[in-house]
Amino acid sequence: MNIALVHYHFRRGGVTRVVENAAASLPDDIQLLALSGDPEHSAAGLPNVHIEGLGYRKRGEPGPSGEALAHSLLEAAEAHFGSAPDLWHIHNHSLGKNHVFVETLQTLASNGQQLLLQPHDFAEDGRPANYANIDQREHLYPIGPPIRYAFINGRDRHRLVAAGLPEDSAHLIGNPVAFNASLPETPPPGEAKLIVYPTRGIRRKNLGELLLLSALAPPGYHFVTTLGPDNSDWQPLHDEWIAFAREQQLPVTFAVANRLSPQDLGGPAASGTDFLTWLACAHRIVTTSIAEGFGLAYLEPALVGKALLGRDLPEITQDFTTNGYQLPQTYQKLWAPSLWVDENDLTQTLNQRLSSTYQAYGQKLTTQAYSQTLQSLYQGGHLDFGRLEEPHQRQLIVQARQHAADFLVETSTGREPLQDWLAQALTAKTDLHQNRQVVETHYSLKAYGQKLATLYRISPTKIASSALNPTQVLAQFLKPESYQPLLGTG
Repeated sequence: MNIALVHYHFRRGGVTRVVENAAASLPDDIQLLALSGDPEHSAAGLPNVHIEGLGYRKRGEPGPSGEALAHSLLEAAEAHFGSAPDLWHIHNHSLGKNHVFVETLQTLASNGQQLLLQPHDFAEDGRPANYANIDQREHLYPIGPPIRYAFINGRDRHRLVAAGLPEDSAHLIGNPVAFNASLPETPPPGEAKLIVYPTRGIRRKNLGELLLLSALAPPGYHFVTTLGPDNSDWQPLHDEWIAFAREQQLPVTFAVANRLSPQDLGGPAASGTDFLTWLACAHRIVTTSIAEGFGLAYLEPALVGKALLGRDLPEITQDFTTNGYQLPQTYQKLWAPSLWVDENDLTQTLNQRLSSTYQAYGQKLTTQAYSQTLQSLYQGGHLDFGRLEEPHQRQLIVQARQHAADFLVETSTGREPLQDWLAQALTAKTDLHQNRQVVETHYSLKAYGQKLATLYRISPTKIASSALNPTQVLAQFLKPESYQPLLGTG
């Protein structure tokens, strides 16, 4: 088979990593060509062709029409393969980064091309500016004989099926998981046990919750993040957390990789500062993120022999736990006393943010949607900490040390005081053998290559050509119980 892989760019990041791992996993009889709009970056190990106009493009910016872009893609693929490809594997078509791309898909499909659309992220999911940038939104999710979808998690598949995508066109593919580097040998322990959050400090990573954990952890633990934000838009919020942690004298240090060594913070006696050294010296890996795509952060710790601590996202991890993956030191929610958050300020902020979000998507906030969202934040005199904005999180962290018993954690077995649960979770023995086996069986390069090759060879479905109703798709994302202020730009 000849497969054309299409993405806006192949800069270092999640989609590029998926494409490169997929290429390494496929059998030799499947030939690949990578097509992108960025001439400066390429997918490693693959033939690459730059297509003018395929990169990020807003309305009003010069460039080819969607139809012309489709013809450029076809010409490049035919020049490489000698004929049109057997299948176009297109990544993130619905992200809204190129305003003419819907027309490009329509043109390819109308010319009889087979399309496999793989969304990693969605314009409907907290990206209203992207959504506004999409031409012909009524055709954003085409369905018909030449079109199938590959989803990286069951949640996203469920959303689009609920919006009308036929089940036999919706395939759960996941992502390949490979950790190719070897960790350095763990040095002798230091005075502090390091809890490492391998992340960039962007807003959805929920840094406030990391600080709350640090405030209630027993003495002798130090929490770190590995990287700061690479987007200047996120830097002010990141700096506010740094200043707050210093003011409250919390055992937290930010952006340590390539800047500090574990030994600098009282950790194991390792003088290196690189990312792998920090992983090797970690007592636990931690995550407090409130939104993930595939959920690699849950699987990689097992591959490096480290136990994971922190916030579980069941809508993501249920794909893993169904296969036997275990997350014993994770929780679903942290409940903080509502007493120390001004209710008027909270409700006014919520109303403002929700109204703005709905308006940005061309929708009107109803009284019922606002009321349901507010109700979902409260429970028994407590607030869902991970669904609060930073000022409210800071108010609660200030109170945490003096009123620790009032902060609760919710796990699969019920609720208990967060401080008690945390002390136990930081010291519990964890058998990682089963988790490593699950990753190898279901998410290794070999397993992924088999799934992807099978998907490539599935015959087209026999459904009538149409498209999902954009209002019904949007409704799957704008749900009161799913509201997450930390997905916004702040």
